[in-house]
Amino acid sequence: AQRPAAPTRPTPPERPVPADATPERVRGAEQPDAQRPIPADATPARVRNAGQDPEEVEHRDKLARLRRLRELAVAKGQNERIAAIDELMRKEQDKHARRRAKAAEQGEMRGEAARGGNERGGNGRGQDKDK
Repeated sequence: AQRPAAPTRPTPPERPVPADATPERVRGAEQPDAQRPIPADATPARVRNAGQDPEEVEHRDKLARLRRLRELAVAKGQNERIAAIDELMRKEQDKHARRRAKAAEQGEMRGEAARGGNERGGNGRGQDKDK
């Protein structure tokens, strides 16, 4: 009694390789982003959020999670949960607005200090010592 042969998978056809192909070109190194080294601890989230304010990223991610939860609650008809999620979204928006206002205020204060914005003029380092 012989066992039937196992089915074999068809091998995918090989793609033609251009004559001037180099490993860098095949991997897509001609694109500007591909020229930058990728850090060893890179995760999709870190790569996607590179160069962005971490607080903005956190705020955006929180709102996205809350929106998804709200969609699921709407689909199930969970009115109490929808109200609770709406409240959480409102609180997150308010908290974010307060943070932005505080950061803007601190930025203005830093700007005044850099310009020497005290009432007497000057930077307070004894400029009129000789008088």
